[in-house]
Formats: sequence, structure tokens, C-alpha cells
Amino acid sequence: MARRTTKGESVLLGIIAIIAILVAIINYVISLIITYWYVIAGFLIFTVMLLLIYDYINYRKNNKKIEELNSKAASFRNNILKDYQNLISTNGILTIFDNAINHFPKRIFLEPEYLCIFEVTVLSEHNELIQLNEAKNELDSYTYYLNKTGINFFKPKVLFVDIVPTDFLIRASNNDPTFFELSNIYEGENFAEYKMFENLVCSRYKFSSLTSRYYCIWKLLKDRACKNYSSIWDNKYSSIFEAAESSDLIDLVKCYCNILFINHLDTANIAMFTYFLIDHEINPYKLKFRGYYTQIEKSILIELEERKFQNFEKKLTNTTNSSDELIKKYTINDTDFMNGYQFENFVALLFNHFGYRTIITPSSGDQGIDVIAEKDGEKVGIQAKCYSNVVSNGAIQEVSAGIVHYKCSKGIVVTNNNFTKSAIALADSNQIILWNRQKLSEIINQVFG
Repeated sequence: MARRTTKGESVLLGIIAIIAILVAIINYVISLIITYWYVIAGFLIFTVMLLLIYDYINYRKNNKKIEELNSKAASFRNNILKDYQNLISTNGILTIFDNAINHFPKRIFLEPEYLCIFEVTVLSEHNELIQLNEAKNELDSYTYYLNKTGINFFKPKVLFVDIVPTDFLIRASNNDPTFFELSNIYEGENFAEYKMFENLVCSRYKFSSLTSRYYCIWKLLKDRACKNYSSIWDNKYSSIFEAAESSDLIDLVKCYCNILFINHLDTANIAMFTYFLIDHEINPYKLKFRGYYTQIEKSILIELEERKFQNFEKKLTNTTNSSDELIKKYTINDTDFMNGYQFENFVALLFNHFGYRTIITPSSGDQGIDVIAEKDGEKVGIQAKCYSNVVSNGAIQEVSAGIVHYKCSKGIVVTNNNFTKSAIALADSNQIILWNRQKLSEIINQVFG
């Protein structure tokens, strides 16, 4: 009797048959290539020639536009470079620009969003700048297409550089409500004063064109803002950054996060730090202010999160005997059970950890200062407010008077609670540093983590 083929054997026979067919097809294709290689080579050469012709036709089609744009760009760049250098060397002009920076609201230079909005409002008044920028964007789209498709034998050379931030132009053209909400701020007194400032500059120097006037005045104002705010930052914190292991951005961000008396995520602080880095030519990717600010802000967030994680890890892996009073651990919640005197001593303890020598002033007649901390010639007046309610204006007024009385270089109000909006505004105008519950918690975790 004949044996039946099993299911497994049938599958195996099928696979063998498929392999045999594939081998036969491959052999046939190889034989065709060997036989008709000249036909295939000719086809490939013909295809390449078609691509070259197609690319050249596209290039010729756009060549006139490219030449016009490059001609405008070359003329524009030569004029503004000449005007810019002459403007800087004009007698008394830098003093006018420096005073203007102090006159205009700080947020224009210290908040990237407002800086860009003001920039667009200032520069978009001149249509030629917009047209040049739009032409540049159109050409960019063309060159992007060439690179994307791999057809770049006749890639055009682009001379022009961006003038107006493209993303804000797009937002303006799309009627973005956020753009117009912010730009309305500058349609009043600030923008009117900027126009007077422009007229004042033009009375001192005659520009070669309106385009050069708009661009050079705004560029010099931004450059002087960078120089001035960098100098302010340098005067305050240069000693901290001198201790950096290198000029690498990561090391400098770590130094920034070591500064005790600032809110590390405050926009103005990040902006001044960014100006400081740009002015000292620590800008490896040659980014403009807004792009570099964003990169630095992300680096600061990463560093702060890493420190939080390290403190958390230290807490969970700590094997030290917590009953030892010399190494007693504190949390922000412990401050809620302290009286005023205990809180003052606790604040002094925190500053001792950072190398400050502290003195607690007498409880009566303290003139608004509870703790005086000194280090490296710097004298800090501190008011400690252990409150169950938010801290109001009175504390700011007291410490403002106290730092004058004790001849302190800066004043701080520390609380286990928070501050009223009015107190925050008053502290900002008097340059008083505020440590609210969140900031105090971060310091406690850093010391006792």
C-alpha cells in the first residue's frame, strides 16, 4: 500500500519548489543583464541626463529671481555695514542708545516674546524689509526642495540673511490673536517714544536709505542691550562663574543654578544670563538671542530636575542615624511649627551652610532686619517671616529701610508662606529678593536633602 504524504512534508515540498522558482528567476535576470548590459547602462545614463535637464530648467526658471534677490542683498548688506560702523563712531550716539535702553520698559529686552513682537512692530513698518524677507523665504523653499529631492547640481547661492523673525511674520499674516494682543501694547506710548528715539538718532546721523535706518537703529539698540545687561550680570555674579570648570555651557548652567539669591526660572534672570554668554562669545551654535534663550532655559530646567532627583535619591538611600541632633533633617513642613525666633535661627543656619557668617539682630529695634549674613565682602540683610498668612507690603518696606540702616548690599525677605501681588511688585521695584514657600523648600532640600 502507498504511504500518504504528511502535512509537514507537503509544506516542505512547497518551500523547496518556491526556492527553485526564485533561483530560476534570478538566473534569468542575471543572464539578461549580462546579455543586454549596454541597454541598461544607456537607460541609466538617459535618466541621469533627464534629471540634469529638469534641474537646469528649474534653475533657469528661478535664476532671474535669484539674481535680483542677491543683487538687493549685496547692496543692502554693504549699505547697512557701512552705516552701522559710521553710526557707532558718531560722537555721543552710544550714550543716547544706552539711555534709551534704561528708558524703555525692561520687558522689551528681557522677555523674548515681547522683544520679537516689538522687533516686528518696528521693522514691519518698512515694506522693503518685509518684501526682502518674503523673497528670501520663497527662495529657501526652492533650495529646500532641491535638497529634499537630491537634485542640487545647480543649487543657487543665497547672500541674503533674515531680517524679521519669520515665525512672527507668519503669526501676523494668519491673524494670530496672541500676536495682536501683545503687539497692541506697543501701539501706544512705547512705540510713539521709539519713533521719537529714531528721529533723535537721525538728527545725529544721516542714513543711506530708509531700509538701513530701520535696521541699523534697531540692531544697535539690541547690541547695546546685550552689552549693558551682560555688564550688570557680570558685576553681580562674575565670581561665581570664575569658579566654572570650563566655558562649556553645561558647566556654566551649573554655576547659574548655584546662585543662591535668584529665582532660576525667572525670565529676566535667564535673559541676562543669555546676554552674558553672548557677550562673552559663549554661543557655540551662533544662535540669535531668542533661540539661545530657549536652549539655555531648557538646560536650566534639566539641571534643576536633576538636582531634585539627586536630593530625592539621597533621602531614600540615606542610612545615617536620624536621631543624631547634629545632623537633624528638616523639611518645609517643620517651619510651620516654629515661632519667630526659631525661624530666624533656622534661616541663619541655612546661610551658614553656604559659607555665610550670620548675626541675629536684637528682637526689639531690629530696624526691619532679623539676620545679617556676610561673605566675601558682601553683606545681606534678611527679614524672616514665619507666617500663617501671606506676606504683604509692610515687610518689603521694612527691609528696604533696614538694608540702608545696616549698609547691606542686598535685602531678602524669607517666608514659609507666600507674598501678595502688591508685595511682589514693590519688591521688584526696590530690588528686594523674595523667598516664598517654594523657594525656601528648594533651599531646605538642597541643604538637608
